[in-house]
Amino acid sequence: MRNLFESVNIRATFVGLVVAEIILIAFLISFDIARGGMTIIGYVIWSLVFIIFFPILLKQWSKYKNGDNGDN
Repeated sequence: MRNLFESVNIRATFVGLVVAEIILIAFLISFDIARGGMTIIGYVIWSLVFIIFFPILLKQWSKYKNGDNGDN
């Protein structure tokens, strides 16, 4: 049961990060494109980098939190 709650918590954290990232990107697009900065393709590439990077980071963090540092 504990594993179920931890996986739900990590999943909720990931969804929260994705939603926050979408809001941040929309905010940045509205300002940056207005002044001729990064293109939409640049934002899509950064989004893919973060969407791929965050689950790996969360998985490593949950291993570290559970005491599996890779030392044993």
